[in-house]
Amino acid sequence: MEKRTLASFLGDKNPETEMDLVELSDRIWELGDINIIHDQLEDDAFYTFVMMNIMGIWKGDGWGGILENESLLPYVESALKVFELEETAQYHQELMLLFPVDPYDDSVLKVFFDHHNFLISPRFKVQDPRLQVIDREERRRLSISYQRILPILDDLSEAIWAYDAPKLEGWQMILDRFR
Repeated sequence: MEKRTLASFLGDKNPETEMDLVELSDRIWELGDINIIHDQLEDDAFYTFVMMNIMGIWKGDGWGGILENESLLPYVESALKVFELEETAQYHQELMLLFPVDPYDDSVLKVFFDHHNFLISPRFKVQDPRLQVIDREERRRLSISYQRILPILDDLSEAIWAYDAPKLEGWQMILDRFR
């Protein structure tokens, strides 16, 4: 099967605004879940699609929202690197390394909120037995690191994606892929 490009979803129209990108993203999501989309799109198209979603989610809910979108997580770091956001990719990687169980493992993705809550606050109860056996001090240490890194990611993103950021509120980095 030949993989699709973004142009195959656009016809003869290039996106020019955030709303054009939202419509494009919605059409791509119609293919199915992220794994189906990954299998059907060329790499550049796929990572551009992932970046559109990362930016859109961030604009609404910050990096906490991106983390709660667990289906995208395995692809976030690569998308950031494709768009040459190396520092953001580095902090994202540091954040993901805080998870005591591989956050990309299917068994974790199915109960990701439990694992995310584990890092957000030591006060949150967790159900996963793999998390319950972790020492309270270790959990506190991981949570402090999480609370230190998350604002760094938001600050890095704020500079380039905020609604008052230059270059079409950050969307220009995506729109340039179509030119």
